[in-house]
Amino acid sequence: MAQTRFSFYSCSPQKIENLDQKLRELYHKIKSRFKLFGTFQDVVTKSSGYHSSDLKDEQEPEEFAKR
Repeated sequence: MAQTRFSFYSCSPQKIENLDQKLRELYHKIKSRFKLFGTFQDVVTKSSGYHSSDLKDEQEPEEFAKR
């Protein structure tokens, strides 16, 4: 069986820190939209589905499509 060799791009510590900060901001922004942390956690870790009733604004999909 053939093996694949991966090459890794080296990044500066500053770029890694910037990416980490952006990912943290995104995580907290999405988490803040859910009513319950447990629902958010299931969506992230188990790829569970969710409904508008699970979100704080309870926006219906039709409203989102209209905008």
